[in-house]
Amino acid sequence: MGEGFVDYKGILEETVGSVLGAIAASIVGMDGIPLADFCKDESYDQTIFDAEIATILSTGARAIKDTQAGELKEIILTTESTTIIAHTIGENYFVMIVLKGESQNIGIARLSIRKLTQEFAKSLL
Repeated sequence: MGEGFVDYKGILEETVGSVLGAIAASIVGMDGIPLADFCKDESYDQTIFDAEIATILSTGARAIKDTQAGELKEIILTTESTTIIAHTIGENYFVMIVLKGESQNIGIARLSIRKLTQEFAKSLL
């Protein structure tokens, strides 16, 4: 592992505050256990999302590997009101951002999550 102490929660909070529609962000192990998270919506159960997205990423990574299409980097899930973007950090972690409501800036969210991935990789890989 790279650098010393990293304020993951503070960085996640700052990211959520800077992306239109963002309500939550997490850095999670592929086992579904979060290293850090931030959520500004009390009705959102982040623990369930962390675990379920970890399962989806693991399954997706296996499928991608089996089809020899390269390495899974990012998934985007959309529903009627919510968008979840998850980006892998090596083989053991991912960072996720959740956007909710009518006004969501998915482009800025994707750019932000890529920046987080690079920043967190320095201390996790």
